[in-house]
Amino acid sequence: MSKVDDVVVPLLGARIFSGLAPAQLKTLALEAEVITFKRGDTIIKAYQEGDCAFLIGSGEVIEEAEPGDGEPSKEFGTGTVIGEMAMLVETLHSATVVARTPVRALKFQRDALHALMEKDTTLSEHFVGKMRERLTETANRLREVDRAFGEPTPRFGDLRTPN
Repeated sequence: MSKVDDVVVPLLGARIFSGLAPAQLKTLALEAEVITFKRGDTIIKAYQEGDCAFLIGSGEVIEEAEPGDGEPSKEFGTGTVIGEMAMLVETLHSATVVARTPVRALKFQRDALHALMEKDTTLSEHFVGKMRERLTETANRLREVDRAFGEPTPRFGDLRTPN
């Protein structure tokens, strides 16, 4: 496999790109920049504005846990998209991601992706659908948390007077 294949092949399995036509995947891959990181390089910095996402084609990254949040650091490898929301909308990154090993990735710039979506509205529809799926999953997880803690606390307007 060529170096470009190393980063293009994982595009086929990345969840946010699943369901796109082969021609659309090829267009996205050609628009993306192939970029490499050395071990220890910071790829994404928490709380900084993002304007792109990275598809890890080879290598491993670590999402560093925030001090005091009680969460362990998480490792990700080939096929993982990091900074995914930043390639679609203005956002601040929620975590710092560092190259654990040498990494080769595809970098997807928001401006370039928006230009492609203007030319091919089915791309826009695809990404809106993917964002909807993520929001639905988040809402379902929040409902599970609510159920785990019992009845939700009444909100103003929900208060009932005793009989």
